[in-house]
Amino acid sequence: MRAAMTSVPNLAKLPAHLLLVLHLVDEKNDPNSFWKPYIDVLPETFALPVFFDPEDMTELQSTTVFRETIEQLRSMLNSYVQCFRIVEASKLMPIHKFTWSTFRWGLGVLQTRQNMIPAYTVEEMEGSNGQRTPEVKALALIPGWDMLNHREGLPITSESNIQDGSQNCTSPAAYKAGTQVFIAYTTHRPNRHRFLHSGFLGDVPRSVAGDFVRIMFRFPALKDVDERKTLARTKFGLQEPFPLDLCVPIANNYDNVIGTLACAVGTPADLAWMQDKLEDLVDEATSREVYARNARTVSRAFKAAIGDATASQDAYVLECSVKIINYVKLQATMLQRRLKDTAASDTAALKKLVNVKSVRDQFHKNVLQMRAVERIIAQDLVADADKVLQKAQAAAGSKASS
Repeated sequence: MRAAMTSVPNLAKLPAHLLLVLHLVDEKNDPNSFWKPYIDVLPETFALPVFFDPEDMTELQSTTVFRETIEQLRSMLNSYVQCFRIVEASKLMPIHKFTWSTFRWGLGVLQTRQNMIPAYTVEEMEGSNGQRTPEVKALALIPGWDMLNHREGLPITSESNIQDGSQNCTSPAAYKAGTQVFIAYTTHRPNRHRFLHSGFLGDVPRSVAGDFVRIMFRFPALKDVDERKTLARTKFGLQEPFPLDLCVPIANNYDNVIGTLACAVGTPADLAWMQDKLEDLVDEATSREVYARNARTVSRAFKAAIGDATASQDAYVLECSVKIINYVKLQATMLQRRLKDTAASDTAALKKLVNVKSVRDQFHKNVLQMRAVERIIAQDLVADADKVLQKAQAAAGSKASS
């Protein structure tokens, strides 16, 4: 692998995750590999969407995760073609051994087990006098440790020690001999991330911290839609279709979500204010910083009213906030309707999958749970929207009477 990276420049330029996949596949093909005992106990398949047939994918069509699943598969196929050409040119391994199924297996291993660990060469460690600053990390697999399963509610007990270049993990609880040891992967991982990259959700369908539903946003067909699109493009770097991640409560949504919706549904006064107030793009190097600052400026102007409509004294801010809330409510209501038909059958099917006996069963269980989670989020979005809209109506009535 190292010799090939030296002789084939394109190989060394691959992203870290693809280099690690190639390294893993190369070692898998070597019967004398030092890592053979570890590789031999790795699963052959995973409960990830990209491991299943198009017929299985149809179960996801009513969810917002469906599009992301297809995009993930397309990205994996593009990566395989890219790696195939490099492997063929570098002769890293016999090309007939670098199949799509083997490459997909390597990516499955990496997605479900990857870690960031301290990374220093021997020369760096010997010449640093024990100082490891700044911290350097690399993507890696950790044999043994990556077999530990996740359990919700446990504290995070893993940390990097940059002084000696080690990764340490302590037990979060006492375990008796012969019982399974669990760790917590993270305290903040949305269900859709678990579904797409880890192959599991929680035991009970429920919304967790950081959960959201993703919609692909397009501007409403208003008379001044071109002006609105130009504003969003120049001030926020928006290109349609744009993914908006909607979370509960609505007032906690990311700045770019609020800013984008303000461009789309705001009054002429809102558009004029944004055009005058927000910074213009200076050059490509500063674009992200400027876009983020603009989104934060707009978001602050409307979030208070979205959280509590009675807090706003400005009629146009209140009007735009109500429009944003109504848009989110509409999207959540449409999602509810798409998912409604399968609610009863999903609940019955989940009861039969208490004891999962195969990877296919686990994937089917994940699909059912993902649909249930999106139902919960959609229901909570509608409830939150109704609560704020009631306050807005009361505030509007109060202003009218006074």
